Amino acid sequence: MSEELKRLEEILPLVSVAHHIPGRVRLKFKGRVPPQILAAPIGGRFEKIKGIISVSVNPISASAVIVYDQEALPPLLFEALRNGDCKPILECVRSVL
Repeated sequence: MSEELKRLEEILPLVSVAHHIPGRVRLKFKGRVPPQILAAPIGGRFEKIKGIISVSVNPISASAVIVYDQEALPPLLFEALRNGDCKPILECVRSVL
């Protein structure tokens, strides 16, 4: 399993979808932003995931904004995440790494 996928598996249970429009999703951390997220630039960690354009984390609001390519990462993946199901997005990422 790739390092990116491991980190994504660690992060997804800690977030909920606060806002989503196709191509952009805001994730809200449940509580404070974990130290491992703040320790290094998160965008660089996920550059290898096809479809992720940019990631920015705001520790003050405990949120992250992901800009993504809708063709590589269908918006329905983030709607599933909104409903608490992270399996579809993990399967998609696993298939492109």
